Amino acid sequence: LVASATVNGKRLIAVVLGARNGGQRAAIAKKILEAATGQAAPRVASAASAENDDYDEGYTSKSLTMFKGVPVESVRNQGFSAVSLPKDMAPVVCKHRASWRSIRPYRLKRKWTASFGTFEHPGAAYKLLRTRLLNSLNVVHGGNHGLIRLRPNKAYIAALGNLSQDQATRLCGHFKAQSKACQVLAPTYMARLADQDNAYHSRLEAKRKAAAQKRKLRNKKKRKSRKKKRRKKRKAKAKR
Repeated sequence: LVASATVNGKRLIAVVLGARNGGQRAAIAKKILEAATGQAAPRVASAASAENDDYDEGYTSKSLTMFKGVPVESVRNQGFSAVSLPKDMAPVVCKHRASWRSIRPYRLKRKWTASFGTFEHPGAAYKLLRTRLLNSLNVVHGGNHGLIRLRPNKAYIAALGNLSQDQATRLCGHFKAQSKACQVLAPTYMARLADQDNAYHSRLEAKRKAAAQKRKLRNKKKRKSRKKKRRKKRKAKAKR
């Protein structure tokens, strides 16, 4: 449920992700709005449809059906800038999720990729990538985003891949017009990165198998040694 209310000329929005039915969601949204203002909230204006979601549960929320809400078209577009980017609450809200998302180059080697820069630390790379993605919503749609790990170096490319050549060129043109770094990477370059990445993982897998084999032989020797000791003890007892 997404609900909104205007208090003292200020628009407040509450988002409820759970609850058993529409009535509970409306009640929780009302409490959130009251907590935010420190006073009783006005009737909740829901941006979600109550018909489908309450019908299956056998309950219809009065606060949702009695108020039509505000049409989306009437909300003034205030635009977006990197300065207005809200604080990233993912580490708090999504504790189970990784702080950044990686993507293997072989998944991007068939199409074009837009690179927003190379970074030593993945956190800084992904923070910039999220900002660029928000700023590119009206320019291109689709593609796969993530951090490309450069092998064997410890560096990360913030990238949006699986684009057509026209999309990648248009996207980089959009950011270069704002004096922001952006580079178009051809499929041939991504194929080279994929080869390097695959070779690295092949070496890693070979090392893992070799280490597993060593552990197996070491454990086998230990078992043999323990058996010998037990046999010696049994022989010593038999002599007594």
